[in-house]
Amino acid sequence: MPEERVHLEDVRNIIRAVKVVGIVSFVLLIGAIIWLNRLKGFKPNLRKILVYSSISALAVLAILFVLSLNFPAFFESFHKILFPQGNYSFPSYYLLIKLFPEAFFNEFAKKMLFHVLIISLILLTLGTSPALAFSNPRRH
Repeated sequence: MPEERVHLEDVRNIIRAVKVVGIVSFVLLIGAIIWLNRLKGFKPNLRKILVYSSISALAVLAILFVLSLNFPAFFESFHKILFPQGNYSFPSYYLLIKLFPEAFFNEFAKKMLFHVLIISLILLTLGTSPALAFSNPRRH
């Protein structure tokens, strides 16, 4: 069906844009780390950066989790934002719906939230770990 083709092309364009933003963000992050490493106080503040960034990610994750409790409404809102032209709703007999039912996206969302949770908890653990204490406690 032509509607499915147009939707998949839109999805491909969104994925490309997300990849570009991800790559640019990663390059900027590496550049910022290199630049900040040259400043005094960066290493002691690294723990704070890890703690605050992981807490921020966990807060966003909690908001997304609460929103996703009503997954059909969350899915609909998400698609209204990404596909304002409205080409995201198809009858149940379309191949696209048969290949990718709502349960597919529900499971994908759960896995994505879980992985972000694990990464955030790892960063929080690193940030609160005495192993990242860069100053020698014996000197004080």
